[in-house]
Amino acid sequence: SYSFKFVNDGKSDLVITSAKGSCGCTVPEYPKDPVAPGEDGIINVTFAIYHPTWHRNIIKFFLRNDGRSFT
Repeated sequence: SYSFKFVNDGKSDLVITSAKGSCGCTVPEYPKDPVAPGEDGIINVTFAIYHPTWHRNIIKFFLRNDGRSFT
Protein backbone atom coordinates (compact mmCIF):
# COMPACT_ATOMS: atom_id res chain seq x y z
CA SER A 1 0.00 0.00 0.00
CA TYR A 2 1.04 3.58 -0.59
CA SER A 3 -0.56 6.92 0.22
CA PHE A 4 -0.29 9.70 -2.35
CA LYS A 5 -0.71 13.10 -0.69
CA PHE A 6 -1.85 16.04 -2.82
CA VAL A 7 -2.76 19.69 -2.31
CA ASN A 8 -5.56 21.50 -4.12
CA ASP A 9 -3.71 24.57 -5.37
CA GLY A 10 -6.65 25.68 -7.49
CA LYS A 11 -9.25 28.35 -6.72
CA SER A 12 -12.26 26.07 -6.39
CA ASP A 13 -13.15 22.78 -4.75
CA LEU A 14 -11.51 19.70 -6.23
CA VAL A 15 -14.00 16.87 -6.70
CA ILE A 16 -12.65 13.43 -7.56
CA THR A 17 -15.38 11.49 -9.31
CA SER A 18 -13.51 8.31 -10.14
CA ALA A 19 -10.27 6.44 -9.54
CA LYS A 20 -9.47 3.15 -11.24
CA GLY A 21 -6.57 0.75 -11.29
CA SER A 22 -5.20 -0.63 -14.53
CA CYS A 23 -5.97 -4.14 -13.34
CA GLY A 24 -7.82 -5.85 -10.52
CA CYS A 25 -4.70 -5.98 -8.36
CA THR A 26 -4.47 -2.19 -7.92
CA VAL A 27 -7.25 -0.69 -5.80
CA PRO A 28 -7.36 3.09 -5.19
CA GLU A 29 -9.35 4.77 -2.43
CA TYR A 30 -9.94 8.48 -2.89
CA PRO A 31 -11.69 11.28 -0.98
CA LYS A 32 -15.42 11.30 -1.71
CA ASP A 33 -15.91 14.81 -0.32
CA PRO A 34 -14.67 17.94 -2.16
CA VAL A 35 -11.15 19.09 -1.31
CA ALA A 36 -11.20 22.84 -0.68
CA PRO A 37 -8.57 25.20 -2.13
CA GLY A 38 -5.39 25.07 -0.05
CA GLU A 39 -6.43 21.81 1.61
CA ASP A 40 -4.71 18.48 1.16
CA GLY A 41 -6.07 15.03 0.44
CA ILE A 42 -4.81 11.49 0.22
CA ILE A 43 -5.32 8.77 -2.36
CA ASN A 44 -4.52 5.37 -0.87
CA VAL A 45 -3.51 2.68 -3.35
CA THR A 46 -3.35 -0.98 -2.39
CA PHE A 47 -1.47 -3.37 -4.64
CA ALA A 48 -2.30 -7.03 -4.09
CA ILE A 49 -0.52 -9.45 -6.39
CA TYR A 50 -1.94 -12.94 -6.45
CA HIS A 51 0.95 -14.74 -8.14
CA PRO A 52 4.52 -14.56 -6.77
CA THR A 53 6.05 -13.49 -10.08
CA TRP A 54 7.55 -10.22 -11.22
CA HIS A 55 4.83 -7.70 -11.99
CA ARG A 56 4.96 -4.11 -13.17
CA ASN A 57 2.11 -1.71 -12.67
CA ILE A 58 1.75 1.94 -13.62
CA ILE A 59 -0.36 4.36 -11.61
CA LYS A 60 -1.50 7.59 -13.26
CA PHE A 61 -3.51 10.43 -11.76
CA PHE A 62 -5.51 12.89 -13.83
CA LEU A 63 -6.92 15.75 -11.77
CA ARG A 64 -8.58 19.00 -12.73
CA ASN A 65 -10.76 21.47 -10.88
CA ASP A 66 -12.04 23.74 -13.63
CA GLY A 67 -15.45 22.08 -13.93
CA ARG A 68 -14.63 20.15 -17.08
CA SER A 69 -14.15 16.40 -17.26
CA PHE A 70 -11.50 14.41 -19.09
CA THR A 71 -12.45 12.95 -22.45
